[in-house]
Amino acid sequence: MPEKEYIQFLSLEDKLKIKFATKNGKVVFFVVQYYAKIKGKWVTIMRADNCHGTGHLHTYHLQSKEYKVLLNKENSKAFSEARKHILKDFLKIKENYLNS
Repeated sequence: MPEKEYIQFLSLEDKLKIKFATKNGKVVFFVVQYYAKIKGKWVTIMRADNCHGTGHLHTYHLQSKEYKVLLNKENSKAFSEARKHILKDFLKIKENYLNS
């Protein structure tokens, strides 16, 4: 299974860690993790993965508990949609993290 991993900077204080493996052209494993630099430290704000078999999305909050949602999609689609969602809305996602 070919595995790829890379960091994509969204700004000087926001980045994505992308890690995935494919088999026969389909994603079999993925992690899309959004970090923001808060008070000088990189903090995980959102993470989509299928580390426990089924794709799911973790949304973290500064003051309240983590929120987890099952993605209920085929891995390739869940991976692609999670990445697009974070790329499009990372500033709003960070604002929600800071205000909750």
